Parts: sequence; C-alpha cells; structure tokens
Amino acid sequence: MAEARDLKQKIGALNNLQKVMQAMNQIATVKLRRLLPQVAALRRMDQALGELARELARLLPPAENPQRTSLVVVYSGDKGLCGPSNQAVIRALVALVAERQAQGFRVETVCHGVKVAKAATRLGFAVVDLPANETLVAQLHSGDLGELYLLHNHFTSTLKQDTRTLRLVPWREPGETATAPSGLPLVLEAPEEAERALGAWLALLWDSALTHARLSEHAARMAAMDNASRNARDLADRYHLQQNRARQGAITSDLIEIISGKEALRRRRR
Repeated sequence: MAEARDLKQKIGALNNLQKVMQAMNQIATVKLRRLLPQVAALRRMDQALGELARELARLLPPAENPQRTSLVVVYSGDKGLCGPSNQAVIRALVALVAERQAQGFRVETVCHGVKVAKAATRLGFAVVDLPANETLVAQLHSGDLGELYLLHNHFTSTLKQDTRTLRLVPWREPGETATAPSGLPLVLEAPEEAERALGAWLALLWDSALTHARLSEHAARMAAMDNASRNARDLADRYHLQQNRARQGAITSDLIEIISGKEALRRRRR
C-alpha cells in the first residue's frame, strides 16, 4: 500500500497546484478584460501613428554623418508564468544587439519590465534610462544618436501575440526617396513643426507599446495557466488510474493470502 499512499500524496499536490493555476488564470482574465475595451482605440491610434510616421519621414531628412550609436527601447512583462512571452522579447533583444554590434554600432538599451531588465543586466548590455522626448529629438536631429529601435510584444488577439522589432529612426537611408504625403487631415508644412510633432509621436508610441505589452502579458499568462491546469488535471487522472490499480493489486494479494491460508488449514484438518 506504500505505492498507493505515494500516489495519493502526488494527487493531492497536483490538485492544490491546479487550484493555484486556476486562480492565476482568473486573475489574468479579469485584468485582460479590463484592458480589452482599449483595443479598438489602440488599433486606431496605431494606424494614425503609422500615417504620422510617413509624414515625418517626408519632412525630416536623415541626419548627416550620424554617430554609430543605437538606442533600443524594450517593453516586457514584470512577472513570469506567462509562457514564452518574456523569453520571446529577450531572444529578439539578444538578436538585435548582436546584429547592430556586428555592424559596428554601440548599443544602449532602455528596459521597461523587470524580466527584460534583469536579462539585459545579466547579459552585460548597456542599460540606460529613457531620455526625455525633447532630448531624443535633439540627439536624432544632431546625429548624436544614429538609430532608434522599439521592441515589444504586439497584441493581436487573446490567442495571438507576436514580438515586433521596429526601426523608428532613421526614417530612410541617405539618398532614399521620401514617401508620399500620408493624407493626414493636419499636414505638417515645416521641419520645425515636424520636430515638435516627433516628440509627441514618440510619447504616444511609448504609450502604445506599453499597452500592447500589458495586453500580451495577461493574454499569455491566461493561456499558459489554462494549459498548465489542464496538464495537471491529466496527470492527476493518470495517477488516479495507477492508484486504483495499486489498490486493486493489494486487495487481490490479500485475498490470495487469505484463501491460501484457509486452504492450508483445511488440508491440515484432514
């Protein structure tokens, strides 16, 4: 019966673990539902930001002789237990840093999220604070900052999130033809207006990336906890079968011993 007792303890531990994972799934579901009403507005904002980026690219030429420096702004989750969501961001960051360093760029990272910040520090990346938007605009205009990247998980639906690496600046390579006007209702007519709009565009872009990262984190955790709870239930069911077989085997063994003893006593009486 020792095997049956061990299986009983395992089943109890799995049931307790399943309760914890179900609670985490419910918490993630509640947080996700609070953010879902923002998805429609978020998609409209992303579309408007894309149109504004085309307008800015038309009016702001690339800086002359920019420094070979890259700033990577990364957004990830603060907590784990959300499947491969955080690891996907970290892998994309490692690949981007390796690629830019191979091209001779000095790479600095701005990490929003505990998981990616710890990973960047552990990997020896240069982690800095995000400068003010006005400072970023000045650095991009003067050429002190050659490249600006944004890396985050993009929320498509509760079942689909993909990691995106966006090069924000330079808008185009030197000598490349500018894009056509975007058709915005408010068209920027001068580079000075475009520079002021660039700061506002960056602020809205950071907000959009943060919202996408939060949505993706909650959706990934909800799916991960649901899968983990299902796996724990399946494993508990297998242990139940093993427990029943062990119990039946022990009962059968006891019955055989009883019958054998009775037969031995009956023969001795003869």
